[in-house]
Amino acid sequence: MRLVISVLFIVAFSTSQAQQTSGIWSDQQEARINTTGGRNIIPDVYRTLHADITPLLNALENAPDESITPPQASTTRLRIPRPEGGFDIFKIVEYAMMEPGLQARFPEIRTYRGVDISNPYKTIRLQWTVHGFGAMVSGDKAGKYFVVPYARRNQSDYISYYKKDYRAVGDPFQCHFKNDKTSTSRPTIENRISGDCTFRSYRLAVATTGEYANFHDASSSSDVDTLLSAVVIAVNRVNEVYERDVAVRMILIETTTSVFYYDGVTDPYTNGNGSAMLGENQATIDAEIGSANYDIGHVFSTGGGGVATLNAPCINTRKARGVTGQSSPIDDPFYIDYVAHEMGHQFGANHTQNNSCNRNNPTAMEPGSASTIMGYAGICNPNVQAHSDDYFHGISIQEIRNYISSGNGDNCDVPIIWSNNAPVISPGSDYTIPVSTPFMLIADVLDMDGDPIRYLWEQWDNEVGSIMPPNPTNTQGPLFRSFDPDSVPIRVFPKMQDIVNGTTSDWEVLPSVSRNMDFRITAIDFHNAVAGCSDEDNINVTTDATAGPFLVLGPNSSADSWTEGHFVDVTWDVSNTDGPGVNCNSIDIFLSRDGGYTYPDTLAIDAPNNGMASIEVPVGITTQARVMVRGSNNIFFDISDEDFEILTGTVDYALNASPALIQLCEIDPFTDVRFHIAVISINGYVEPVTLTIDSLPVGAVGILTSTVVSPGDTVILKVGNVGSVAFGSHEIVISGSSLAGSKQVRMQLDIVDTNAVTILHSPLNDTIEVDLNPELLWAGNETESTYQVELATDTQFIDVIFATTTLDTSLVVDTVLGASTEYFWRVRRNTSCHTGPWSAIFSFTTVDIFCFEMASADVPKVISSSGSPTVVSELLMIDGGIISDLNLLDLDISHTWVADLDVRLTSPIGTEVILFNSICGSDNDVDLNLDDDAFGDPPCPPNDGGTYQPQGLFSDFNGENVRGDWILTVNDLENNDGGSLHSWSIEVCVTNFSCNKVVINTDSDGPGSLKQVLECAQSGDTVTFHSDLANSTFSIDSTIVLSESITIMGPDSGEMSIDGGQLARTLTVLTGAHVELINFRIGAGTGLVGGAILNEGSLILRNITIFNTHNLPFQTTVENNGPLVLFGDCVIEQ
Repeated sequence: MRLVISVLFIVAFSTSQAQQTSGIWSDQQEARINTTGGRNIIPDVYRTLHADITPLLNALENAPDESITPPQASTTRLRIPRPEGGFDIFKIVEYAMMEPGLQARFPEIRTYRGVDISNPYKTIRLQWTVHGFGAMVSGDKAGKYFVVPYARRNQSDYISYYKKDYRAVGDPFQCHFKNDKTSTSRPTIENRISGDCTFRSYRLAVATTGEYANFHDASSSSDVDTLLSAVVIAVNRVNEVYERDVAVRMILIETTTSVFYYDGVTDPYTNGNGSAMLGENQATIDAEIGSANYDIGHVFSTGGGGVATLNAPCINTRKARGVTGQSSPIDDPFYIDYVAHEMGHQFGANHTQNNSCNRNNPTAMEPGSASTIMGYAGICNPNVQAHSDDYFHGISIQEIRNYISSGNGDNCDVPIIWSNNAPVISPGSDYTIPVSTPFMLIADVLDMDGDPIRYLWEQWDNEVGSIMPPNPTNTQGPLFRSFDPDSVPIRVFPKMQDIVNGTTSDWEVLPSVSRNMDFRITAIDFHNAVAGCSDEDNINVTTDATAGPFLVLGPNSSADSWTEGHFVDVTWDVSNTDGPGVNCNSIDIFLSRDGGYTYPDTLAIDAPNNGMASIEVPVGITTQARVMVRGSNNIFFDISDEDFEILTGTVDYALNASPALIQLCEIDPFTDVRFHIAVISINGYVEPVTLTIDSLPVGAVGILTSTVVSPGDTVILKVGNVGSVAFGSHEIVISGSSLAGSKQVRMQLDIVDTNAVTILHSPLNDTIEVDLNPELLWAGNETESTYQVELATDTQFIDVIFATTTLDTSLVVDTVLGASTEYFWRVRRNTSCHTGPWSAIFSFTTVDIFCFEMASADVPKVISSSGSPTVVSELLMIDGGIISDLNLLDLDISHTWVADLDVRLTSPIGTEVILFNSICGSDNDVDLNLDDDAFGDPPCPPNDGGTYQPQGLFSDFNGENVRGDWILTVNDLENNDGGSLHSWSIEVCVTNFSCNKVVINTDSDGPGSLKQVLECAQSGDTVTFHSDLANSTFSIDSTIVLSESITIMGPDSGEMSIDGGQLARTLTVLTGAHVELINFRIGAGTGLVGGAILNEGSLILRNITIFNTHNLPFQTTVENNGPLVLFGDCVIEQ
């Protein structure tokens, strides 16, 4: 095979240098393709083609070297077949991906890159290997597509397919990377690292296991060209990503084939164990190649998943600690999900997913499983998508650039000579926007070289989200997923397609609560269509729950229609966006003609943000019109929900009222309210218009200064006697009649009752047992209003602990109130022209909270050092109550290499909270307490006994009943290191506390014991026993002292006994206590007087036997100093 390829290249080299490639490709019926080799890739949908190899090789041979000619200046053009039909044309150059010595040994293996002839953002990577031709196109609007051989050992037939149409086969992606195993570095997420614009190359040594070689039909060293071809295809694909995003190119070293192995039995690798291969690869490459002869090493296998050491290139002791293994090591599921990901760890990038599986908190910027290269797409429920997109998140770009420009990664690279300047981003502004309202972020970027720029807008919040997929009520963590960089500097949140279609995505969620969100724009230039240099800028967006949602009200339906040249009203719900929070007093209005995707027509700029604007419909008919209303000098907006039609204009007239709304606060009975009514000529209409008043508020009178008006003129509507008009909102309607037909214009008059007192509804005055986050409700008013709410601990409202302003007539207090505390609340209504009086003051008292601590008795637990054990410890909570706060105390684990541990707490109903995962590297032992309200993460080592925040949120347990089995799970993720779980406790505060009153065991103390139940019982309670204890004997270790009025009732059958043993007395009833004992036996202690019972209170015995356990002579088993009543079958031995 190799000889044939070489001959083909010789033929190609001697042919004409013609640049035309139109005759290379022809569509081929799949049934006519003869195959002798198996098929690697079978997409769901693909195009089959036949290639004329001679002109294809001619074109590739004629491609100039990139060091001489950049692709945009290349005269070599190659037509590439698109999956759906047709062709794209690219300008092609060759680039060297192998060291000269390796290239000289394998001249038939070549790599190329190129750029579309008309789109500088559409690029291509190509290679010719012993397998034939291969190409991958990026930047196409329809998605990435590939051209690959139809089958193995077939260089003439190909398929063209979109990446989205290929479903990977083989094992699911597994990354066993542990972010601190060899490095305790943590990125500073606020850094802005544009890099030094150096295009760096690193010498790459790739080793292969025998199993990997066999998968690619290489069984011995005579097949080295076949195996090298597979490696070149993989590295060429990875290089495209690294060059484009972080200006890094990996070049295969001359001796890389010396670590190609063909027999899985005799090779130096444990193919199915990634962790083992880490050390094996370092040792093998150092021994066979020499540490000084490469900069980064990696091994390809067919098992073991992916694992790598953080910050590895250029460091002799770990630069080859990178492993990628999958049962089907081909295409992007291998090249991107695996190889690019694990090499990303080697170059300093941590995981970016916010889900708990192997999360790295400082870089957990992406919701759910994440979708970029350093995330866990498809393997970390809930998943954003099945596979990674082929680009790095901004935080990954920052981490990699930090390592290669200012870390050890700057010590061994060889710069590729070029000149490039970073783009420059003008600093952006911070914004406050209404809740539940779309917004758009726009960057202002300049590149002095004139390079194309890729814009990457991403949310920059790494806090752990309380719910995933994100919930609109999440007050921290990411709400918006990352999307591929765009060629325009604008990102709409959520995607405009979802807004237009009225659909929602699990992974783009508009907040419905007040919160802060940070966003980063990463602008990466595309210098010479290959490598990028970047600039970054962060902005803050605050959502204000007192405003929003901001909504377009009209036109908003397909039933609406406009006519060219007419004046029409655009209406919207201001939703307090003109209030002090958002403080947006004007809006801009735009028109779309393509169903809401673009907005080329400006209808209004800086119009008052009062809910209505009259605009003139521009020329141009469409059936896909929508309007956008956007806050002036702000980022929030809304659009029409449905397309509406703009009709051809005719000779006509229109009516317009100004102002459209008048709000009266102080009423002067001698003053008229005045509206200006304009008659507007459309397309030269000149016929007079007769105006009439159709509707006025009850009690008002109206006069028009003229009733017959020529188009182009304006009259005044005077509305008098407003003092007789009821408080509220009132509509005024004026009709016009002319030869062109009848029209109407509507106005609004609001009469504000400045003395109206708001009526409180709930909680009613003096309500008790109110929740710690109560909902407050009050009566509303029909005129546009906001409501100011205050909550205090005193009637003078000096100590105000909660205050807010809202448009609604109810709210939930988002400050957790104190237990058993009396609070006072009041509300007043405000309008644009007045601040109303306060309501009456209502009080309520919150529920009682009971706090207690309980330690697990299910310890110690041994954590084996062999394998990857999971240790489970239980804690039974007998008492009940609704959790309002929970902490974990006295967590004591002895274990070498804490980073091996993943520790979680699970509630009785299955809610799981991760305490920590893979922290603190090689540090030993854990001794700490965990509390949501603590300050900061645990230190390293985490064994100072202090109190810190868990990785998850214990507040996830709030609202659950504490009663039941709690489970602490310790997962030891790695072999070798072991230890023990020594102790742990739960401290919990509950409302609606319910003491357990059933004895469930014969223990002398602890949960469910007689002692614990009696200590918990209150006056009026009845203590009972589980039926399994019907014939049990309780040997107590301290006298039972009863101070409460309770009943102790044994089982209906059997002979249950409570024995005082060597105690002087078994049971004492104190003065004031009224006690009833039923259905059991009491054994006397050793005291001669009252050895069984001392009664100082009031005692009733029903079916009770008191016996002299020790047969002591002259013993009095009962000493009675109060009322004693016997019922039923009672026996008292003396």
